[in-house]
Amino acid sequence: MPAEKTGKFEVKEERIDTQAIGIMPCDIGQLQVFATNGQIPEKVRTALARPSSARTALSIAERELNDLQQRIQALRREQKDIRDNMGALDRKSQGYERFEKKLLDSETQIETLQKQLDDKREGVTKLRKDLEDYLGQLSVE
Repeated sequence: MPAEKTGKFEVKEERIDTQAIGIMPCDIGQLQVFATNGQIPEKVRTALARPSSARTALSIAERELNDLQQRIQALRREQKDIRDNMGALDRKSQGYERFEKKLLDSETQIETLQKQLDDKREGVTKLRKDLEDYLGQLSVE
């Protein structure tokens, strides 16, 4: 407006809302809802698709890791029972030899499962690190 004049002009106000969510502790179902919700901007849905699938893969790997740990624990309990039974038998009896073979077979199973457990731990660590690295550099505007 020129000096000493009055006038009218239109002002538009804009409000930008932001929302932050913690993706690592977030429920997988909730992430999938965010990634597919049509009310959320496309950029955000696209950015959440990768962490959603990565969290699913991580959860599956963690569950498999837990299953391996439980199988090893069950075999160790079984070994204790075998040793108890062996202690009640004469070392030269067929029963003792049978339990001895069973104990050795069990130990072989544990060694195999332990290797799988170590590999699975490495896989879980890598999946978690990859997801954390992605999230650490993620910015959606």
